[in-house]
Amino acid sequence: MANKAKGIVKLNGDYSLRYTTNALVELEDAIGLTLPEILVRFERGGLGFKAIRTIVWAGLLHQFDNGDGTYDITQKEVGDLIDELGFEAVIEKAATALESAFPQSENKPNRETRRQGIEKN
Repeated sequence: MANKAKGIVKLNGDYSLRYTTNALVELEDAIGLTLPEILVRFERGGLGFKAIRTIVWAGLLHQFDNGDGTYDITQKEVGDLIDELGFEAVIEKAATALESAFPQSENKPNRETRRQGIEKN
C-alpha cells in the first residue's frame, strides 16, 4: 500500500520507500547523474542492476538515517532485499514512490502530456 500524501510506498511489513530531498541528493551522488537523467533512463528501462539497486537504496534511507550523514543499510543488503521480494515488484513500487515524491497539481500537465507538448487548459 502507498501513502501518496507522504510519498511513502510499502515494500513489505518492514520496509518502505520514500524519496526525500536528501535521499534524492544521495541518489544523484551515487549514480553520477542528475535526477531528470535518472528518471528518463528509469522510465525507458535504460538502467543496469547497479543503478536500480541504488534507486531502491536511496528510497530506503529515510528508515536508516543516523542523522550524521551515515546510514544503517548497505547497497548489498538492498540487493538481498530485492532478491527476497522480487525484482519486478520492487521496481514497480520504486516507480510509484518516485512519482509520489513529485505530486502533480491539477493545473500542471502530467508527464505524458508534457512529452507530447500538450498543455491542459
